[in-house]
Amino acid sequence: MLLATPWREWGLPAAPIAGAVLLGGIYDLIPVQRTYVDEVIRLGPGEVRECSPMWLPGVTCPVIVAWGEHETDEFKRQSSEFAAVCEAAAAR
Repeated sequence: MLLATPWREWGLPAAPIAGAVLLGGIYDLIPVQRTYVDEVIRLGPGEVRECSPMWLPGVTCPVIVAWGEHETDEFKRQSSEFAAVCEAAAAR
């Protein structure tokens, strides 16, 4: 989420982060809505997208996306997809 923050709105340079290493994160909260966790967090459809790095623009620095060997398939899938999103953003 820090990588997608509109830093200029906070009076900072547009890209104050030089790079990031992301480890086994949840980058898309949409699948969470189909689990028991949704009973606790109760995010609406708009909130889920707003709180999911996968759907936010703004990754402007080099990023390494990694995950642990024993992560679930869903964590691995999300990590791979988010890495592709970051790579596409860097190519623009």
